[in-house]
Amino acid sequence: MYLPGTLLHIASKLNSISPEIVFGNCIHIRENSPLVTGSDVQGRHTTMNLVLADYIIQPSTFWTKDLWLKTGALDESLVFGFDWEWFIRAKKAGGIFTPEVKYLSLYRIHGEHKTGVGGERRLRELATIYGRHAGEKYEKLFLRCCAHRSKIISRKNWIWRSRLSRHEGQLLKKAFPRLFHGFTQDEVRDMVSML
Repeated sequence: MYLPGTLLHIASKLNSISPEIVFGNCIHIRENSPLVTGSDVQGRHTTMNLVLADYIIQPSTFWTKDLWLKTGALDESLVFGFDWEWFIRAKKAGGIFTPEVKYLSLYRIHGEHKTGVGGERRLRELATIYGRHAGEKYEKLFLRCCAHRSKIISRKNWIWRSRLSRHEGQLLKKAFPRLFHGFTQDEVRDMVSML
């Protein structure tokens, strides 16, 4: 749901006569858990590659009709990554991406949360998006990451618990040298965020 004042804020920020997308932060609420987290889309926009990592949070994202027309409709053959795939195409179409530090929406994560229950089907779809937009090299790497998913996530969780998240790409490259050979630390960090 939108936070109070979101639509008024977006109306004051979005330039309706340009191919623009404005995206803000989101508060994530986990059902049956006291854990509440927030995002940092501005920081991620500065450090991450949209073609490798979906850091834009759809409920907190707004765009102009001009950008919609330049980009085209959503790919309805996709179920899990249609928004990410559209954002990539919008960027390639010359969209002006403007991150906002303001929290614009609340998002409830629950037992039937699509990303959480997508399993192998979701991962295969994301691999297809990598193939389309980043190339076969990245599609193959993502599929190899999927095969080692539990080990990568376990190591990633250890890195975060140890407060070493700034070095995530470097540490994962050292932990899985054969898997990530030939890829940069940033590429590794971005890609494993999609697991």
